[in-house]
Amino acid sequence: MEFVFEKEDFHIFLDGGSGLVACGRELGINPKKKKIYFVITHTHWDHIMGFPYFLPFHNENMEFTFFSSTTSKATFSDLFLGLQRSRHLPVPPFLLHAKIKFESKQSDTEFLVENKVRIQAHQINHQGITLGYRLEYEDKSVSVITDNAPINDGNYLGEGMKEKAAPDPKAFEQEFDESMVRFLRNCHTAVFDTHFTEANLKPDWGHSTPERALAYCKKAGVKRLVLFHHAPEDMDGDVDKKVAGVQEDGRTHGVEVVAAREGDIWNLSN
Repeated sequence: MEFVFEKEDFHIFLDGGSGLVACGRELGINPKKKKIYFVITHTHWDHIMGFPYFLPFHNENMEFTFFSSTTSKATFSDLFLGLQRSRHLPVPPFLLHAKIKFESKQSDTEFLVENKVRIQAHQINHQGITLGYRLEYEDKSVSVITDNAPINDGNYLGEGMKEKAAPDPKAFEQEFDESMVRFLRNCHTAVFDTHFTEANLKPDWGHSTPERALAYCKKAGVKRLVLFHHAPEDMDGDVDKKVAGVQEDGRTHGVEVVAAREGDIWNLSN
């Protein structure tokens, strides 16, 4: 997912799934903008599989910065460079000629990109340490919650959550939901994981539903909800049904509901 800042001389991408390959071809090996920033939610395959095929990594004049969490098992730099090991690919890390640096970010921290874009990180309920991100630029805002399971009934998937919940699980669950609403508060657009329906929900898989995403957005005063992270087995009609199932409820509460489609551009001024 790319965040476009037409007046600025840098790019920001969220994660590096398969769609990054086409973005790399479009940018070419020598993009006009020489700085690219990546905010990484987590390192499951569907979020990182495009990195080895991203053309701008091969330009020595390019500068890349990765912002990511660090789990107890590995750093993101270890995982990123591991993608390029010889037993995985024929292109070793030393052939990535661009300048690449890595910065670790914790949950509930804020940082600036180029003193222009304010970014907030927030841990969501998914395996490992998975971060949601909120980006604010001038008077525009967007939040992305890529993978988030229901927190209720002890379904604590995120690293460290069981320990935090142990003293008072109900209080922990309530605070988790309230913190999500605070994170999304008055955001123009929320791109939210709606992999499942309420009928086929598997909470321990780490994903949500349109109804649960909309519930957060209604409380937070979000203007637009983009249904995201579609199940691989879903056809276009299945996704359309998800939209139709919550669209009227969203409209009643001032939330436009749409589905993410490949190649979509969402304008935050509308």
